[in-house]
Amino acid sequence: MEGKVFLTSCGLKQKEESEKLYNYLKEGFKGKRAIIITNATLTGHNERAIVPTKERFLSAGAATADIVVLNKENYKSILNYDYVYVVGGDIAPLADLINSTDLRSEIIKFLENGGIYIGESAGAITMARSVKWHYDVNRAIRSADKKEPKSYDGLNIVDVNIYPHFNTKPSSQIEVIKNYEDETGIKITPLNDGEWIELNIDDILK
Repeated sequence: MEGKVFLTSCGLKQKEESEKLYNYLKEGFKGKRAIIITNATLTGHNERAIVPTKERFLSAGAATADIVVLNKENYKSILNYDYVYVVGGDIAPLADLINSTDLRSEIIKFLENGGIYIGESAGAITMARSVKWHYDVNRAIRSADKKEPKSYDGLNIVDVNIYPHFNTKPSSQIEVIKNYEDETGIKITPLNDGEWIELNIDDILK
């Protein structure tokens, strides 16, 4: 199995927008072990996606689909799995995990061993070098109504800044994103619900 990363907008949720990705991946789930990381839901965001995502893996024949909150004690356990799935939600708990552990090194080992990483929304955003752009844009849109992480550092594994759910954003928000790109030179990649970016390990670790 070749290590791969899937950056997605809405992942494997049991919604119409997720059917294409699910159908694309499900044959590979048979007999495999998946870990579903739910740190981004700790603040109450997107909790309803957890169980349906587990059911997606199991219905396709996965041997296990363990729901786990990663911390300093257990983050290296990802190496025991074939699939790492990071549920979307609030970026801050994920960023805090990244900056309190050496999760980056473990994910790189996981990919080098042939593992497949699927990041849903926040789980895709935090694969980049930094998540600061996301909070800068949100502050411009809604005057900072979210708690921000202690550090803006991401996993620095992919060279792309994903803006998920792009097709659901009003034109006023899209204008803010465009202005931010023009002012900072930071490229933001829009990703609509139902879309994903697939990267092979050779594209990532070069």
